[in-house]
Amino acid sequence: MPSTEKVTDEERREIWDYWLDGYSLSYMRSDRFEGRHSLAVLKSVLAEEPPETIREDDRYRYGGSFFWIYAEGLNSPVTGKDLAFVIARMPRRQSQAQFERALRAIEKDFASIHPEAELNTRVFEPIESRFAFRWVNERGCPGWTVHEDGTIERMVPAPSADLEPSAPAP
Repeated sequence: MPSTEKVTDEERREIWDYWLDGYSLSYMRSDRFEGRHSLAVLKSVLAEEPPETIREDDRYRYGGSFFWIYAEGLNSPVTGKDLAFVIARMPRRQSQAQFERALRAIEKDFASIHPEAELNTRVFEPIESRFAFRWVNERGCPGWTVHEDGTIERMVPAPSADLEPSAPAP
């Protein structure tokens, strides 16, 4: 492996941050770092232990990011109040085709469990994991985990609101 000693601490954090945001190594090399580091050096940085700030980042801890999808006519089974969205977790890297496949699968599964409600998969936004967990665990908001291949599985509320929701038992 090539030496990474010329990579500054700030650059290491940036490399990890861009990687967690889903940018390719070639994009980082050419656009972000303007060719200062080779692809091999970038790979070596990612093979090392990430900086402390990255280890604490939810994208690193949970292997992806969370987002909400707009829903109409959905009531919380826990609070009985209207829910305006559902939650999903996606992997760090996913092709657009697989992401769209996952959205269609979520829409189909949602319709099977909540036929009275509607989901608009064209309206979605990122959400911090702590809020996503709170909505799934405490408020009964439906949630799905999206896999890289575009398949999904439902999230099940964790026994403690501090814990990550899990996939259903087989």
